[in-house]
Amino acid sequence: MVSRTDKDLFKRHLGAINPHTFELMSEPKLGVPIFPYPVLTSATTRAMTANRLFGVPLCISRAMTLDELLIEVTGAGAGSTYARMGIYLVGPDGYPGALLIDAGTVLTDGVAVKSLAITQDLTGGLYFLAVICSGTPTIRGHKPTWTPLGGKSTSLDFIIASVYLDGANPAALPDPFGTPTDIYHEGFGQYALSSLN
Repeated sequence: MVSRTDKDLFKRHLGAINPHTFELMSEPKLGVPIFPYPVLTSATTRAMTANRLFGVPLCISRAMTLDELLIEVTGAGAGSTYARMGIYLVGPDGYPGALLIDAGTVLTDGVAVKSLAITQDLTGGLYFLAVICSGTPTIRGHKPTWTPLGGKSTSLDFIIASVYLDGANPAALPDPFGTPTDIYHEGFGQYALSSLN
């Protein structure tokens, strides 16, 4: 379980957020993928755990409309297995809170970039991208250089890149997210979004 100390750190981070916090994430060119946070140039991959719901912080610097959610499957799962994607609002404790959109599913039984079309308006602020798999495909991940969630209080070399909830049902995203099982130091199978405006 995530410790109370880590939750208190999240609350202090949230208290310092203002309209300028996410300016470094502003996209100068529209219609391009948005990564949740600054990442290293070398990507990684992540073998997913079935029924494990991941939430990754997404920093939005300005109002925009999102038109796609994407993942890259680099190692196919079993036939008919799928990933469900969506977006959560940030909760009062700094973790994923209420569900904003359950975008649906993509098959993960073939190697490819998989996308879901959406039309979702966002204002500037902090959100959480979510993905859960019904099987165990391998999908693209990225190692962060910074996240708005800070570091783990017991180890200063641990950047909190995501949180996860075990035992979730991939048939539908839960609302709210629920109390995370734990935090994670890498982007899980990371996915990006594209902006329309």
